[in-house]
Amino acid sequence: MNYTNVLGYLLFIVVIVQLVTGILLSFYYSPTYTIAFDPVFHIMIDVKFGLLIRFIHVTGSSLVMLLITAHVCRGIWIRLQCIDSASLIWLSGWILFVFFFEVDHPFRC
Repeated sequence: MNYTNVLGYLLFIVVIVQLVTGILLSFYYSPTYTIAFDPVFHIMIDVKFGLLIRFIHVTGSSLVMLLITAHVCRGIWIRLQCIDSASLIWLSGWILFVFFFEVDHPFRC
């Protein structure tokens, strides 16, 4: 077993943490244009462990993109070595990359 075999498991755990922290943050956030930053300050100051939950969520998004990139690079490396299981790793990596790029794309309208 190679240390790169845990990239998919780590990615799964980080995505679950992102979902949980996102749901917790959505309880206090209101997406209105006029007061968009007021709920963020309320979460950071008034909500118990709000700053920690927000920090975990913000850091987790960067970690998801890093793990997806590492997962895709691992798939490329294995595909270059012509191992049989490479096609599934390659396909799952690209599906994850496209899905999270669409979700986390900064220029989305």
